[in-house]
Amino acid sequence: MKNKWYLLLILVVTFLPLNIYAYDIQCESGPFSFEDYFYCHVTGVANTNYEELSGTITNTDFVSCVYNSYSDGLRENSTSDNKSFNLAGTPKSENLVTYRCQVVAKVSTPVQDQVTINNFRYHITNDSPADTAYVLRSNQIELAEYTETTTTKATDDKPRDTSNGNSLLSRLESEELDITFSRFITEYNVEVLYEVESININATPANSDATVTITGNENLQVGKNVIDITVVSPDNASTTVYSIYVNRLPRGETVYYPESDASLFSLSVPGYSIPFESGIFEYTIHLEDDVDSIEVNAEPTYENAIVSISNTNNLTNGSIVTITVTSEDNTNSQRYRINITKDPEKRDYTSLIIIIAFVAAIIIFIVIFIITAQRKNNDPILKVKKEKRKVHKGAKFNPKSVPEASETPIKKEDSKVNSNESKPIDMPAPKSNSSQPQAVQMPSPKQNADSPLPTPMPTPTTSKNEDENIDFLELDD
Repeated sequence: MKNKWYLLLILVVTFLPLNIYAYDIQCESGPFSFEDYFYCHVTGVANTNYEELSGTITNTDFVSCVYNSYSDGLRENSTSDNKSFNLAGTPKSENLVTYRCQVVAKVSTPVQDQVTINNFRYHITNDSPADTAYVLRSNQIELAEYTETTTTKATDDKPRDTSNGNSLLSRLESEELDITFSRFITEYNVEVLYEVESININATPANSDATVTITGNENLQVGKNVIDITVVSPDNASTTVYSIYVNRLPRGETVYYPESDASLFSLSVPGYSIPFESGIFEYTIHLEDDVDSIEVNAEPTYENAIVSISNTNNLTNGSIVTITVTSEDNTNSQRYRINITKDPEKRDYTSLIIIIAFVAAIIIFIVIFIITAQRKNNDPILKVKKEKRKVHKGAKFNPKSVPEASETPIKKEDSKVNSNESKPIDMPAPKSNSSQPQAVQMPSPKQNADSPLPTPMPTPTTSKNEDENIDFLELDD
């Protein structure tokens, strides 16, 4: 009986859904040099309906990442900054979210770096909401040793060691300069107009007791100039020099600064009307049921800005096409959205009904089988028959046990019995019903020895089936 229940349990477990989800962040491994770009992807389960998929990337001292795009089939639950994502929908690809990253620090020796996604949450439809926030860590990103190619260095013996935090800067600002500061980057190159003769610099040390000295920021010459910011730790054990190589342009020349604008100049979808304005970031178009993809044309305001368009295929009602614009200097990004509407599609539940019916039939069959087996085990008549079968087993009629009949013919004269020598014995009739047999005449023991024996009964012949019938009759008795 236990085996039957085990079988039922195995079948039930077989048809239960088992969901195992795995999420990770995979980056191009490199090696990458200073100012190189690469991509990182948040990977997960495709073709699964998410009610929530969110997280925030954390930059390192060497790598800075900006939210770039997401998989077709997903849509934004809410707008977020260029580090975070908050999505919903059914992704078509395992690459759920894509980040565009850049090496922002010069490294003196090869470095293995790693980026992380903090506060990562996911909630799949029909599952319990995710109460726990996870941390996803990327694979190792190899950063190559930086080789200085410029010839604008004033000296080669300036201390550049950034391993001691007591001799580092935490902040470096100037109204005349356009630089992206990192405490681990000690050299910068900039250009200024001819009209700039001096540069005001605000340098804040990481240790408030450290000493900061600035030289070379006054009386700039046309051409190459070097501004040094020297930081000495409070115990004088460590010194770090930050150098800014300033190129003062001749009169009349202009300085080119990478644009930080991340807006679109135009946005269109062939065959559909979009009332585009640069300050409006969300639009809606309606598609016919048989249209599942569109073409999107997006032109940035500044040509060196990067435009990324996602989710233009496999469109359904509620899909969102996203156009992400990243500024030339990689400091800003802006997303435009096109909401897709369609007439609600009719769902076909035929496959689901067939599966449910098949599973129900299997369960009903197992239940009937178990109930039938229990009834047979509890039936008293079957128990009695089984006990009789055990008792009569091997007691069937064996025709070979009967002796063969004599072939000598018996004469009528020999069969006569002397009436003087033997008399029949009258047996008293029982007092029961008259339907019972009458007195039986038994042969006299004094019968003549020469008298022939009574003719034996012919040998019965029975087939195997008749043996079985005899046994069956015995059981019924």
